[in-house]
Amino acid sequence: THDNNENIWFGSDVGALSWDGSRLSQYDINDGLLGNETNRDALFLDDNGDMWIGTDQGLSIYRPGFDLEAPGKPLVSLIEIKVDNDTFPADKNLELATSFRELVIQFRAVTMIQENNLQFRTWLEPFQETWQESRKIPSREVRYSSLSPGTYTFHLQAIRSDGALSDVIHSRTITVLPPIWQTWWFISGAVIILMGILWSVL
Repeated sequence: THDNNENIWFGSDVGALSWDGSRLSQYDINDGLLGNETNRDALFLDDNGDMWIGTDQGLSIYRPGFDLEAPGKPLVSLIEIKVDNDTFPADKNLELATSFRELVIQFRAVTMIQENNLQFRTWLEPFQETWQESRKIPSREVRYSSLSPGTYTFHLQAIRSDGALSDVIHSRTITVLPPIWQTWWFISGAVIILMGILWSVL
């Protein structure tokens, strides 16, 4: 169904969707719909330009004249980092023994509208080659395990349903230390001892 602005409307099981040719907007119970499940053909544009939307919980009306422009962009920040049973502040460099089991990065996100519909892009560099596909993260935390020795940086960005982007934020460096037998001084010492043994034998 087309509205008076030539936007295309269609129903889905996550609310009514509107496509303006470049951006997809979602409207669900958080925006005032009576229900989230909307039949694909259960939309009707009346002579006043209002969109009637049939849902599994009843009939809703979308009036574009009552739309409010979203103020500003989403705000995101890192809260803390959990490593197994220990908790560390997110604003400090972190060094971890290679024996840890799980790394959990917790964050918060704030926006004036549709906060439950925020999606997030995450990237743990260089564990992942690039940004991961945007997705909802209701728990506001990301978990990683099986990290090899090295230095990592976590990147995060929020995306609102109207397309507004937060600033990209970055963690401080997260360093996973190698096991003792992989350190340069252990290897150097082992080589010296081996050479001494060979020298005494010869």
